[in-house]
Amino acid sequence: MAKLSKAVLATALLLAIIPAIADEQAKSVFEQDYTAYQQALDANLSDRELAALAEQAYLSGIEYFGADDISTAILKINYLTLLNNDAVRSERSQQLAGEILAVSRKEYGQNAPELIDALLVALSTHNLEATKDYYEELVTIADAHIEQQPEHMLRAKIEAAAHLLRIGSPVSRDLVRFADTAEERFGAEHELALLANFHAGRYLEARKEQNEAIKRFKKVAAADESKLPSALVTAKYMSHARLVYFLEQQGKSDEATAHCLAIAKMGYGIQDEREPTPLYRVNPRYPRLLVQRRVEGEIKVSYDIDELGFVQNAQVLESSNSGFTKTGLEALEQWRFAPRVVDGEPVATTGRTVKLQFQIK
Repeated sequence: MAKLSKAVLATALLLAIIPAIADEQAKSVFEQDYTAYQQALDANLSDRELAALAEQAYLSGIEYFGADDISTAILKINYLTLLNNDAVRSERSQQLAGEILAVSRKEYGQNAPELIDALLVALSTHNLEATKDYYEELVTIADAHIEQQPEHMLRAKIEAAAHLLRIGSPVSRDLVRFADTAEERFGAEHELALLANFHAGRYLEARKEQNEAIKRFKKVAAADESKLPSALVTAKYMSHARLVYFLEQQGKSDEATAHCLAIAKMGYGIQDEREPTPLYRVNPRYPRLLVQRRVEGEIKVSYDIDELGFVQNAQVLESSNSGFTKTGLEALEQWRFAPRVVDGEPVATTGRTVKLQFQIK
């Protein structure tokens, strides 16, 4: 009998020790995976590399914290925010977003401001039809807490509406209102006002409200670059680029020149390692006779770009058909560029080449 009691006691002791050992092993694996992820962040690795490490961290986090723990949910958010557009809208990503929301609601309760990040992830993983409820919930929560956390809540609304703009939702019209609200609360130079005005400009552009879009882009283009975070520096550059395009369309080349020069001063001007990308491009008119004859082809043209970004001295080097020459040159001569900058001053660039293709679709 005593012998049996010792066996039972030994078994009980073993069963108590095994979970503790397993927990230590799970903790060690998780800490290694999470440290690798943090080191990769510090090393500025690509999103693809970071996503692989973030995935491993949340998988080992499941073993250590448990699948229904808020720490695991946060690790999943880290992973999903690193995925490309195709991967983030996959069925698996949608499932993960649902798990994150469920755990977050259980942890924080309904209408808690902590739900914002989970809702932003849910928005990013779902298609147009499925985003309405998430967006409405996010806006409701943000409005309820905006007096306590005005910048955080307004930023969340801007990010959510900007995502809806990317997937073509008409609800993204809220960006115009959010931009006005940001200006009223924080001033026109505030980061959130500039961010919202940039996205509002893109919304108005998509709606073909060109003049209203120009107003929004001009506000972003006028911002002091030295005070902007990197994401808004990109928005400032893109605002200048859109203004060049719109102003050239309206025949306002002189006004467009200021934005060409501004882009060049920002460091986005002509470089040696690649052919320059035009800020404004006119496609060649297809000669009617060659369309009727179903003739396709291309021309190779050399050209210079002066210190204001205008095309000069365009000459055809090669042509598959002489009928393409005139319309090809007429189109190229209307292009605009951000010029090269040397020692802080714009200069001319010579001897660039481009191929213009004529294809019947």
